[in-house]
Amino acid sequence: MAVSHTEDTQRKLKQAAVQDRPKLLEVHLRSQVAQLLGINVAELPNEEGIGFVTLGLDSLTSIELRNSLQRTLDCSLPVTFAFDYPTIEIAVKYLTQVVLAPM
Repeated sequence: MAVSHTEDTQRKLKQAAVQDRPKLLEVHLRSQVAQLLGINVAELPNEEGIGFVTLGLDSLTSIELRNSLQRTLDCSLPVTFAFDYPTIEIAVKYLTQVVLAPM
């Protein structure tokens, strides 16, 4: 039986060393953003502090990002997630608390 992307993401997070988990979350978040924007993850700017809106997310894709993260990370996120945590770095810090702390 094939492992779903969701199960694979959750398994990788659980099996990773605690100190490696935030980086895995960042990689996952970046891939989700790139997928929503219809670009390759390598095309996303790597500089810190670039906002989701600057990257190209609008209100609809922000909701899609939240829904995708809830599904793949098996967590509950606020509807305003991408606006409350507007950069990859800030979002990863929040997700580390919400997703990784219970692990």
